[in-house]
Amino acid sequence: MAAEPDRRTALLQDYLHAQVAWILVLDDDEVDPQQPLNTLGLDSIMALELKNMVETDLAIVLSMSDLMRGPTLAQLAAQLVPQLLAPDRTAVASQAWELQAEVSGVEDPDELLRMLDELPEDQVDALLRHYNEEKKE
Repeated sequence: MAAEPDRRTALLQDYLHAQVAWILVLDDDEVDPQQPLNTLGLDSIMALELKNMVETDLAIVLSMSDLMRGPTLAQLAAQLVPQLLAPDRTAVASQAWELQAEVSGVEDPDELLRMLDELPEDQVDALLRHYNEEKKE
């Protein structure tokens, strides 16, 4: 993002605002950026659609659990900006590869669940997304 530092969050919030309005089939002025997304009518299917749009368009990770907690657009933008500024945005992909290598040799389901429980949610999301993409190929 080449914008001034103080404008980055606002620009991302504008992007998210447009996406949410489109998904909810609302006019832009009907989406209050200070209202929690879950009170706007964003259900789990719509949240998944938003997640996929954001991740595809911006090449960042958006956790479903974070979305389902009902952040406002302002909160969501503030949460995502650091990923856009990360020096190496491919880190998430390499992190997924490392996690996959770490868990691929585990045969005991209980051990695998224990390992996954110890990982931060964003790492589990990245691993699952990577796994799902491999299954599609």
